[in-house]
Amino acid sequence: MILKNKIKYLFIASIAVLIHVSLSFSLIFLFLFYLTKYFSNRNVLFIILIIVFIFSYALPSFINTYMSFFGSSIENKINGYTGDDFMDTREENVKNWNWYVQFNLFGTYYFCVASLILSKIKFFKIKFDTISNRLFGFSAFMLIHSLLSGSVVDSISNRYNILFNLFGLIYIFYLSANNYNNKFIKWLNYIYIPIIIINILVKLRGDLYTLSPVLVFGNAVSIFFVDATESIQEFFF
Repeated sequence: MILKNKIKYLFIASIAVLIHVSLSFSLIFLFLFYLTKYFSNRNVLFIILIIVFIFSYALPSFINTYMSFFGSSIENKINGYTGDDFMDTREENVKNWNWYVQFNLFGTYYFCVASLILSKIKFFKIKFDTISNRLFGFSAFMLIHSLLSGSVVDSISNRYNILFNLFGLIYIFYLSANNYNNKFIKWLNYIYIPIIIINILVKLRGDLYTLSPVLVFGNAVSIFFVDATESIQEFFF
């Protein structure tokens, strides 16, 4: 849909709600992206980001005021994720993480935010085409998406950051392919190397402690010889 900007792809993308109902929030931004073509302009982006940043402070009180309109079950569900006690507990949990786990939570996110903004500065002489402008525009929408959701929930629960990371990295990758000799793009690549190394190591360490060997090597025979409740870490070491 981003590349072709045709309505049939918008309908195909809407099937994503069958994966999880929370993606219906993301579809709103995809629909807005389909309706407008003005978000490749950096000045418009900066104005919108400032407006969203200001509005995000008022969003929690707005939701608390009107969420009862959707019924008690929805209200209880929202309160479960946005209650002060729950959010304080989650943020305290983050403080107990090792520094590299905390860095991994936001490293790629802040890298993509900085890259998105700096890439539109003419000083760096980056060449753009139709596709790179569309990727820029949609990445900006996903940034707005994550900022709004982040104003309501805690930093761990704001999984919409992952969508912005995905499209932000795709945007930077596409710029790299079209600006192979650009020094600024090369420096972005160098900066991201330690971020991605930490990301891989954290993911690998987490998987070793959580994944069962049956999920990786499982079949009808091995399941009788391997304890499905133990992790790969326990199985090998």
